[in-house]
Amino acid sequence: MRLHKLFAVITAICCFVGVLSVPLSAEAFIYNRAWERSVKQEVLQESIKRDGLSKDETANAMLNRITGRLLPTVKSKETIDVEYTFFVNQKKTVNAYSAVGGNISVNQGLFDAVGYNEDEVAFIVAHEMGHTQGQHMIKTLNGAIGFGLLAYLYLERNQNTASQLLTAVVYNNIIKKGYGLAHEWDADSRGFHYSAAAGYNPAAGAAAFQRLTEKYGDKNYNLLGDVLLPEEHPSNKQRIAKFMEQTTAYSGNRVSSNGSAVFIMNKPAIKPAKLPTMSSVERSYLITGNLARALHNLKNPVPITVSEGGELFMDKYLIMTVQEGDGDADTLAQSINEAFGVSTI
Repeated sequence: MRLHKLFAVITAICCFVGVLSVPLSAEAFIYNRAWERSVKQEVLQESIKRDGLSKDETANAMLNRITGRLLPTVKSKETIDVEYTFFVNQKKTVNAYSAVGGNISVNQGLFDAVGYNEDEVAFIVAHEMGHTQGQHMIKTLNGAIGFGLLAYLYLERNQNTASQLLTAVVYNNIIKKGYGLAHEWDADSRGFHYSAAAGYNPAAGAAAFQRLTEKYGDKNYNLLGDVLLPEEHPSNKQRIAKFMEQTTAYSGNRVSSNGSAVFIMNKPAIKPAKLPTMSSVERSYLITGNLARALHNLKNPVPITVSEGGELFMDKYLIMTVQEGDGDADTLAQSINEAFGVSTI
C-alpha cells in the first residue's frame, strides 16, 4: 500500500467516524500488530518496487552480518516477536527506514556516506529496529486518526480560515513533534542498547552522526519553519551528546570524550589525529566507545598491550590502531595504563 493511499484511508476513517459521532479513546487502536502482519508482504513489494535492490555485494554482506548479530540480541531483550525482512536499496540518498510489518531497508547512499563502517551501519539498523519494536508506526497512525476526529469536529463548528490554519499547525506539531521526536529518542535509546549488546561499538551512533554532520551539516530550522513544518528528528548535535552520555555511563563513568580528546577518569589521555578518511572527532568517539565496551565487559580495566602492528588492546578488545600523528604506541599504552591506575609489572 503506497503512503499516499494509506493517509487517504486514515482521512476517510476519520471523516467516517466523525460523521457517526462515535467517540474514539486513545487506547482503541485501529492499527495493530495483526494489521501489520497482514500487509507486510504488500509493503515489502511496494518498497522494493519503489527503491530497487542494491547489487553491492559488500553492502549486502555487511547487512547480513549485522542482522545476524542484532536479531538474537533484540529477540532476547523484547517481548514483541517480529518477523523482520532487511534489504539494501539502490537509493543514493543518506537514509534508512523502518516500514510497516518489520520491513527495514538501508539506502546504498548510507553505506557510502559512512565509509562502510560496520559499527556505524549497525547502529543505524538497530535504530530502525527500535522503531519497529516500539511500534512507532502503529502509534503514529492511531494518533493521527484520533487527532483527525477532533479536528473534524472542531472545523465543523469553526469553519473560518484562521481555524483551519490553527488546526493545520497543531496537527503538524502533534504528529511531527508529539510523536516523531519522542519516537526518535526512543529508537535511539533502543538502538544504542541493541547494538552495544550485540558487540558493536557503543559510541557508533555518535560517530555516525558526527560524520554526517561534517558532510551535510547539523539540522537547523528558523521559528517559522519550526511552527508550520516542525522537525520530527532531534538535531545531530543533540543526538551525539546523548550517545556520548550513554557511552560514558556504559563504561561505568570511566571514559568520555569532548570531541578533541578521549578522557580517562576525567583526565585527557588520547588526542587522536585526523586521518584522510576520518576526522579526529569521529576517531575520538570510536576510541572512547572501544574503551567503554572493554570496560563494560571486563568490569575492571586490565593493562593495555601493544601488537606488532601498533594496535592497542585491552585483553581481547581492540582499542585503537595507532596512526601517524597519534604519538608513539608504547607511550600511549603507558599513558592509558597510568590513567586507569593499572600496573604493567
